[in-house]
Amino acid sequence: MNDPDLLIPVTVIVPLFNREAFLPQLLNTLTSQTFTEFEVILVDDGSTDNTAQWISENLKDSEIRFKYIWQENGGPYKARNNGISHSRGKYIVLFDSDDEWPPYHLAEFYNAMVDNPDVDWLFGSIKRID
Repeated sequence: MNDPDLLIPVTVIVPLFNREAFLPQLLNTLTSQTFTEFEVILVDDGSTDNTAQWISENLKDSEIRFKYIWQENGGPYKARNNGISHSRGKYIVLFDSDDEWPPYHLAEFYNAMVDNPDVDWLFGSIKRID
């Protein structure tokens, strides 16, 4: 693993609250990314389900660089801010645990930021699937 003091290109912040059912989908989305120079900060906002156990059992051998942080329940904004405070990424990506990204998502995000250094904020369209 890289030196923890070195800056990496992208940090993905994911707030979690009782999201055990969505974690397999989340892991699949992250492992399918074609851009791989990112870390993931999972901020558990006081879950009372098996979120922490699932993460412990399923991410221990993951190729993804991740950090798990547990905090008392304070809502998604507090969780995101907590994640940002632990970030080593040059760029921050906010991701909700029940969302999915296409495999090219982080690559396009990163390239757009690098190609447009005057841009501070990016957002994309969504497609709702029920």
